[in-house]
Amino acid sequence: MAALLSAAAIWLSTWQGELSRDSTGARRSVEVIGAAAIVAMVALGWRRRPGSSRAWAAGTVRVTGGWRDQPNARLISLLVWCLLIAGVIGWDLFSFLVQSPSFPTLSTLIGHVSRHPIGRGLLFGSWLVVGVYAVAGCRSAPRR
Repeated sequence: MAALLSAAAIWLSTWQGELSRDSTGARRSVEVIGAAAIVAMVALGWRRRPGSSRAWAAGTVRVTGGWRDQPNARLISLLVWCLLIAGVIGWDLFSFLVQSPSFPTLSTLIGHVSRHPIGRGLLFGSWLVVGVYAVAGCRSAPRR
C-alpha cells in the first residue's frame, strides 16, 4: 500500500510540475489534496487521544509552565525552532517594508524555483511529504 501511495504521489508531483502555476487544474488539485488531508487527519485521530480536550489543554499549560524542568535538548530544540520561525517571519516583514531587490520576499524566492516544471514538481512533492508526516506520520505508535 505504501508503494502504491508513493507512486501516486510521485505521479501527482510530476503532473503538477507540468501544469502552469495559474492553471485551474493546479489549483483544484491542491484544494482536493488539502480537503483529503483534513478528512484523513480527522479519521486517523478520531477517538485516539486518551483524554479529553480539556485534559490535553491542561497538560500543555502544565508542561509550558514547567519549562525549567525540561531536558536541555528539548529546550534547545524549542529555542532553535522559535528562532527559525521568528527569522523567517522577520525576513519576510523586512523585505515587504524595504521593497528592494536586495531583499526578496520568500514568495519571490519560491517563484524563481516554481517557474520551472521540475522546481514546481519538487516543491509540490515536498509539500506532499510534509503534509503526510503532519497528518499521519506523527500519529504512529511510539517506539519502545
